[in-house]
Amino acid sequence: MTKSNDIICDSSSLISLADSCLLPTLKTIKEHLSGSIFISPRVEYESISRPMGIREYSLAALRLKQAVAEGTLTLIAGKKPAVDTKKILEHANGIYAIGKKPLRIIHEGEAEMLALAKELEIPNILMDERTTRMLSEYPEGLRKHFSKEFRQQVKVNDSHLGWFRKFTEGMRIFRSSEVVVIAYELGYFKKHKRMERQMLEASLYALKFAGCGITFDEIKKFMAKRR
Repeated sequence: MTKSNDIICDSSSLISLADSCLLPTLKTIKEHLSGSIFISPRVEYESISRPMGIREYSLAALRLKQAVAEGTLTLIAGKKPAVDTKKILEHANGIYAIGKKPLRIIHEGEAEMLALAKELEIPNILMDERTTRMLSEYPEGLRKHFSKEFRQQVKVNDSHLGWFRKFTEGMRIFRSSEVVVIAYELGYFKKHKRMERQMLEASLYALKFAGCGITFDEIKKFMAKRR
């Protein structure tokens, strides 16, 4: 049975929230959620264990470690997904090519997260990384983006694309910016009283500059709906 309220996170979103001091928004959402917020072992390594040893990134890693310790985030341990991450990497990274050279667009952490989401029937994917999100939602737009970026024709392997789209069917991908907006609607910024709306706007810009794939126009649209 689908656990429709559970969420699984990519390291990109967790790092954006931690760098922006907005991890407590996940706790606010979890308190209103009859489900859990999961991270995979690889995502834990990418966002906590590895950066713990790098001074520049250790503060964000410590914030995330605390979120695991207090139960906001739940680490999936000892679970081997039925679909091997190598198979996901093979198909996803074989979709686009310039000439005969495939473009590597998905990494191990994202592949493991998608595999576990499928295995555990978790449909809600928290991910700031734009490439994987566009690959699932708008693959033609991603092809055009690569063609413009590399100034060359980018070919699409329909077989690999078909496999990936079928694999991710039913998965709902959202960003850290949506987390903050939902937390705002749940009253997260009420402690700031008359500055609630300003705090939301400032938080969205902070996330953008921390790596969340949200545009300036999207921020304006978010704010226009919350006057």
